[in-house]
Amino acid sequence: VQLAMNLPFHDHEWVMRKAVVAIYYCGGLRSIELRNLTYGSVSVDREGYWIRFQQAKARGPAESREFLVPWNREREDICFASRVKTYMEMLNASLGSSIKEDDALFHRSTSQGFSVQVVGEKSLANISKEVAKILGLKAPETFTSHGHRRASATEAADNGATVYDMMRMYGWKVCLITSQLHEILFLQFYA
Repeated sequence: VQLAMNLPFHDHEWVMRKAVVAIYYCGGLRSIELRNLTYGSVSVDREGYWIRFQQAKARGPAESREFLVPWNREREDICFASRVKTYMEMLNASLGSSIKEDDALFHRSTSQGFSVQVVGEKSLANISKEVAKILGLKAPETFTSHGHRRASATEAADNGATVYDMMRMYGWKVCLITSQLHEILFLQFYA
């Protein structure tokens, strides 16, 4: 994920892609949750960018959740919030007052900025493949947007998140899923 953040591309398209990766990863989002984000679902404070979203796959009434895309003031080169900030500034510069709170968050890039046309499902899904290809990773065609969710869960587990923390963060309803993930991740990365 850090390698994706540091790719040496700074045009509008890549600024948007880096913001997508940062939000996917920090929120551990499903694709549908990312696609449903709106301009109004983003707020900023001294800690970073807060993203509100409707959890997909919720049993019963949809749950609204929130997560932080944090600032890293010591290491700007690996700061997720700075990627979101750059995107939001460029989006505001391009669309100004024409963008509304309930408009989709991610917009297609043009040579001059961003258009009112939103980024489609396939374009969002292909970001992982494109990043993997540029980074020279094996089998880039196998990289999916769900990989950011898995990477986020792996990072949380590696940094001491409990089964219950992960259930709350990722919206998992069953302890077994989280326990199985811990086991799979351990075998995959440490065996």
